[in-house]
Amino acid sequence: MPLWSVSSFVLALIGSGIAGYLTAVHLAGVPLICGEGGGCHVVHGSHFATLGGEPIALLRLGMYLVIAALVLLR
Repeated sequence: MPLWSVSSFVLALIGSGIAGYLTAVHLAGVPLICGEGGGCHVVHGSHFATLGGEPIALLRLGMYLVIAALVLLR
Protein backbone atom coordinates (compact mmCIF):
# COMPACT_ATOMS: atom_id res chain seq x y z
CA MET A 1 0.00 0.00 0.00
CA PRO A 2 1.48 3.39 -0.96
CA LEU A 3 2.50 5.86 1.73
CA TRP A 4 -0.21 8.36 0.74
CA SER A 5 -2.88 5.67 1.23
CA VAL A 6 -1.61 4.77 4.67
CA SER A 7 -1.37 8.45 5.60
CA SER A 8 -4.88 9.13 4.34
CA PHE A 9 -6.25 6.17 6.28
CA VAL A 10 -4.50 7.17 9.52
CA LEU A 11 -5.67 10.78 9.20
CA ALA A 12 -9.22 9.60 8.49
CA LEU A 13 -9.14 7.46 11.65
CA ILE A 14 -7.85 10.38 13.72
CA GLY A 15 -10.52 12.66 12.25
CA SER A 16 -13.27 10.14 12.92
CA GLY A 17 -12.08 9.78 16.50
CA ILE A 18 -12.28 13.54 17.08
CA ALA A 19 -15.61 13.87 15.24
CA GLY A 20 -16.99 10.89 17.16
CA TYR A 21 -15.98 12.50 20.45
CA LEU A 22 -17.59 15.82 19.49
CA THR A 23 -20.77 14.04 18.36
CA ALA A 24 -20.98 12.02 21.58
CA VAL A 25 -20.43 15.14 23.70
CA HIS A 26 -23.13 17.00 21.81
CA LEU A 27 -25.67 14.18 22.04
CA ALA A 28 -24.93 13.42 25.71
CA GLY A 29 -24.95 17.10 26.69
CA VAL A 30 -21.78 16.81 28.76
CA PRO A 31 -19.06 19.49 28.87
CA LEU A 32 -16.15 19.37 26.44
CA ILE A 33 -12.58 18.79 27.53
CA CYS A 34 -10.85 22.01 26.43
CA GLY A 35 -7.22 22.93 26.04
CA GLU A 36 -5.43 25.85 27.67
CA GLY A 37 -6.97 28.62 25.56
CA GLY A 38 -10.52 27.50 26.26
CA GLY A 39 -13.35 28.89 24.22
CA CYS A 40 -14.36 25.57 22.70
CA HIS A 41 -17.57 25.63 24.75
CA VAL A 42 -18.57 28.84 23.00
CA VAL A 43 -17.99 27.33 19.56
CA HIS A 44 -19.55 23.98 20.40
CA GLY A 45 -22.64 25.64 21.88
CA SER A 46 -23.12 28.01 18.96
CA HIS A 47 -26.08 27.69 16.59
CA PHE A 48 -23.49 27.16 13.84
CA ALA A 49 -22.57 23.81 15.43
CA THR A 50 -25.80 22.21 14.22
CA LEU A 51 -27.47 21.77 10.86
CA GLY A 52 -31.12 20.82 10.90
CA GLY A 53 -30.87 19.97 14.59
CA GLU A 54 -28.04 17.49 14.05
CA PRO A 55 -24.46 18.25 15.11
CA ILE A 56 -22.07 19.16 12.29
CA ALA A 57 -19.61 16.74 13.91
CA LEU A 58 -21.93 13.89 12.89
CA LEU A 59 -21.55 14.89 9.24
CA ARG A 60 -17.78 15.07 9.68
CA LEU A 61 -17.78 11.61 11.27
CA GLY A 62 -19.59 10.22 8.24
CA MET A 63 -17.18 11.97 5.87
CA TYR A 64 -14.10 10.57 7.63
CA LEU A 65 -15.56 7.06 7.68
CA VAL A 66 -16.31 7.27 3.95
CA ILE A 67 -12.74 8.43 3.27
CA ALA A 68 -11.34 5.52 5.31
CA ALA A 69 -13.60 3.05 3.47
CA LEU A 70 -12.58 4.44 0.08
CA VAL A 71 -8.90 4.11 0.96
CA LEU A 72 -9.44 0.49 1.96
CA LEU A 73 -11.46 -0.27 -1.19
CA ARG A 74 -8.81 1.24 -3.44
